[in-house]
Amino acid sequence: KHGLSPECAYSFGCYASCLLNVFNEPEQGKRMALLAERVLEKTDSKHIEGQYQFSITTLLKAWLQPLHVVLSAYKAGQAAALETGDIENGYRCWGCSLMYGLV
Repeated sequence: KHGLSPECAYSFGCYASCLLNVFNEPEQGKRMALLAERVLEKTDSKHIEGQYQFSITTLLKAWLQPLHVVLSAYKAGQAAALETGDIENGYRCWGCSLMYGLV
């Protein structure tokens, strides 16, 4: 009721990306990304997960984590997006997983 909404996970993830890519603060960016992951897990909201996984994996995880972790995040995002009818982000996750799969 008065806690964090699922959309906060996306906001924290975008802020983590800014910390990493704009302000060159990788450690703080990683900590903020972990917070975003925890919020997403705690709220257990599928409607934001596809957008979150596409954006945060592309902007953040792809630079910080191994390829198999990135591909797993895209697969999870695709599944969550298609489950909730978010075809746009489901397709984006699918396309990026193909692109990274060819690397």
